[in-house]
Amino acid sequence: MKNIDSFFKKASLFLESNNFKKALKLFKKSYANGFSEAGLNIGYIYDKMGKKKKAIKWYKKLLKRQQDTNVMLNLAILYKESYKIKKAKKYLKKALKLGDGDASLELAKIYLCEAKIKKAEKYLKLVINNSNSCDDSKEEAEKLIKRLEKARK
Repeated sequence: MKNIDSFFKKASLFLESNNFKKALKLFKKSYANGFSEAGLNIGYIYDKMGKKKKAIKWYKKLLKRQQDTNVMLNLAILYKESYKIKKAKKYLKKALKLGDGDASLELAKIYLCEAKIKKAEKYLKLVINNSNSCDDSKEEAEKLIKRLEKARK
C-alpha cells in the first residue's frame, strides 16, 4: 500500500503543476495497484487534456465498479458540454438519488436553459435545503433564485 500511496502523492503533485502526462501515468499505476481513489483523477485528466471521449469511457468504467456520485457528476457535465442533455440528466438524477445535493444545481441549470422555470426552481430549492450540497452550490442556487424573482417583476 505504501507504493500506491507514493504513486498517488507524486501524481497529485504533477497534476497540481498541470503536468498531465506524468500525472496520468502515475494515477494509472496507483489505480492498477488497487488505489481506487486514483480513478476519478484519471477521468479528470483526460477531460483536461481535451480527450472527452476517453474521459467518458473511463468514468463509465468506474461506475461499473462503484456507484460514485463524483463520477456521476463529472460524467454528466461532460455529456452536458457535448450537448447530450438526456444522458446528462440521467446521471445527475442518479447522483441526486444517492444524496448528492450538487447534482440538483446542475439539473436546475439545464432546466433553466430549457426554459422550464418551475422545474429549475424545484431543483434550486433542493440545493439550498440539502445538507449534502456544498456552500458554493447553495450560494449559486440562491443567486439564481433571486435572478428569477427579479425577472418576474
